[in-house]
Amino acid sequence: MGENDDVLTEIIPFIQDLIPGIPAALVLFLTKVAFFIFVCTLFAFIVFGLALHFKRRISAKRYLKNLPVSKDLEKIEPELRKKLFNLVRQCVVLGSVIDSYTNRKSNSKKVSMIIFSLLKDKEPLERILFYAAAMVYDAGYLEFKQSLFHSEVLSRKEEIFLRTHVARGLFQLDFVPYEYKSIFWEAVFFHHENQNGTGFPDGLNGDKIPYVARLIHLTEDYVSLVRQDGYKKSLSRKKALDELKKVSFKYDPELLLLLEKILLTRKK
Repeated sequence: MGENDDVLTEIIPFIQDLIPGIPAALVLFLTKVAFFIFVCTLFAFIVFGLALHFKRRISAKRYLKNLPVSKDLEKIEPELRKKLFNLVRQCVVLGSVIDSYTNRKSNSKKVSMIIFSLLKDKEPLERILFYAAAMVYDAGYLEFKQSLFHSEVLSRKEEIFLRTHVARGLFQLDFVPYEYKSIFWEAVFFHHENQNGTGFPDGLNGDKIPYVARLIHLTEDYVSLVRQDGYKKSLSRKKALDELKKVSFKYDPELLLLLEKILLTRKK
């Protein structure tokens, strides 16, 4: 009898006390079977976790090959280019995790793509950083139980609780280089501020709201309107823009006009 069998035989008296009359050989056999099932289940969970991890990495890698900011990265000096590319890569991966966790397929990619289009007249470095920040602005949602994002209706208490994601998201930005942290902090913390000061968390208004946050607020709301969620039907571009105009007090008026111009001239 091997060493493993010696260990197994130590539990036979315990099992026989629980189930009087059961043969020792049967206890030994059942214990081996249970142990085998446990090992197989554990192995399956590990394989599944690794497969999901590599699937996300492969998806992100494919996306990185066709990055909208690729041409901008080529304009950056080599040493800084590598640093920015790694930052964008990490943001793409984290954005994919956030989208999966919050049950919003490709949300981060869509928001960042539109923001990049709105910034076509800006400097390459600003476009790259805003694009990356737009991938991870909702990182704070990772601090909540995932079940909250699969509920059709949230209570008022849950809605207020979810608002804290803007502060919790700051803890997800350790990977961002120090010199770029302020842009990411502004994107994460202020993207629910309204133009007229009725937003949260600080009730900022107008130009007091950081530019990156104004961009994300407008673009996120547009993407939400054209995305189909559960029983909510998606809207056309024009109808989505009409809805945004009904609550135009939330948004930078110049950005709203620019968004309309870009979307209505874009091919479907």
